[in-house]
Amino acid sequence: MKIAIAIIIVLVVAAIGAAIVAKRRSPNAELTPAKKIMPPTQMMPPGQMSYSQLDITERFGDNERLKPDEWISTQPLSKTTPNGQASGLPSADATNDEVYAIASKMSQIRESIAIPNDGVYCPICHIANIQLAKLHAPCPKCGRPLLKFGWD
Repeated sequence: MKIAIAIIIVLVVAAIGAAIVAKRRSPNAELTPAKKIMPPTQMMPPGQMSYSQLDITERFGDNERLKPDEWISTQPLSKTTPNGQASGLPSADATNDEVYAIASKMSQIRESIAIPNDGVYCPICHIANIQLAKLHAPCPKCGRPLLKFGWD
């Protein structure tokens, strides 16, 4: 009798295990987040990249050492990005007004998204500050309205 009960228990456990395995293999079954199958990462061709600002700083985390009243120099992405115009960057011979117009459109997109730790910058004077409260305030160098700047 004990052997029969043991065999029944083993068969029930095996049936439960088989059901769990079958559910995991089923394309319609829900998987736990750790078991979800992710599609392969696809690389984006450099000419199809897009940006939300025209300048960058020298290093990631530059904003972490700045005080609210300090400004840091930025570098135009167009100087380091081959074929930048294909990615929405201004041409090397663009006027200040053309550069600012492109940067302003990019800033509007960035402003529509709440991004922690964003600051402000001037794409003409190539300076940035950590205080988002200065957004649209005049640039301390050229007087143009400051635009939204991402540090990361």
